[in-house]
Amino acid sequence: MIYNSSTETEEEVLVDVKIDEGWKIVVYNDDHNTFDHVIDRLVATCGHEPLQAEQCAMIIHFKGKCTVKSGSYDELEPMCTALLEADLTAEVQKGYWLKLRFVWRYLTKVTYFIFQIYLC
Repeated sequence: MIYNSSTETEEEVLVDVKIDEGWKIVVYNDDHNTFDHVIDRLVATCGHEPLQAEQCAMIIHFKGKCTVKSGSYDELEPMCTALLEADLTAEVQKGYWLKLRFVWRYLTKVTYFIFQIYLC
């Protein structure tokens, strides 16, 4: 005798994944600093390569802001202070967490994997 049965089980697991070191320096666009000044300060203060600093300056100009460095608060605070002393508009901000929700659904001979991303 062969019996054919179909059962469905659903299990939800919530996982939090950190996407950076927890803190970041954000530099904002302003009307008085030149591209060269911003690039020079990012190279000297944040340790950027010139090309990386140039790309950040372009993002700052066209998007209004750019995350230029991430790390621990103790590491970033002196860098941000130096950027502010160089007349750049910058701040240290708390980083974001990426929340992933995994849902597994088990069906007979077929497994579905569904995930949703929430940015908090």
